[in-house]
Amino acid sequence: YALVQGATISTFHKRGVRFVNSAGKVSGSIITGDDVDGTQRVQNLITVWGGSTVEAYENTLSGGRTSGTPTWSSTAVFLSSYGGSGASTLDLHDNTISNTDTGVTVGSTYAGTDTSTATISNNTLHDVAAGVSFEKSTVTASIHENSFGAGVPDAVTYYDADEDGAVSVGEAPAAVDATRNWWNAASGPKNAVLNTAGTGDAIYEAVA
Repeated sequence: YALVQGATISTFHKRGVRFVNSAGKVSGSIITGDDVDGTQRVQNLITVWGGSTVEAYENTLSGGRTSGTPTWSSTAVFLSSYGGSGASTLDLHDNTISNTDTGVTVGSTYAGTDTSTATISNNTLHDVAAGVSFEKSTVTASIHENSFGAGVPDAVTYYDADEDGAVSVGEAPAAVDATRNWWNAASGPKNAVLNTAGTGDAIYEAVA
């Protein structure tokens, strides 16, 4: 068990705080990633892996943009069963996340089986390419009362393995409960199927 409280963490090689098959809390901390090329280095500010149970709240998580054509994207919070034993659980609330590639990544394409679950609530996300991104159809999440602000083209998205912009065989996105969020527009989130009048940050079709 680890308690990280009131810490200032920066200038790390790849991971700011990492839990593997363990438990703990990260609160009241400022974790700042470097801008990197995404090939030699990537930035994961909080990593919750391999059977871990973690609560992260009241943190300021920022930085870690990748440039060029990266092999990997940086993420403020990375949740997965990868690297340990069993699914991980994350309670992520009351954080500010900005200026990184992805705010929260749920699941990992590198994990053979991943049934990790996240509760994501009352966070503020802005200036991230993707707010919450899913890499496995077997993971679950509830996403409520968050503010997806400016500079978030995709608020809730899935990992498009072949980069064709569509859901392909084997990459069906997870079903997601994501009501009562602010999507950066009074008309709601942008989605050609779910909300044809929406002009806010985009969501994919499996979001309910």
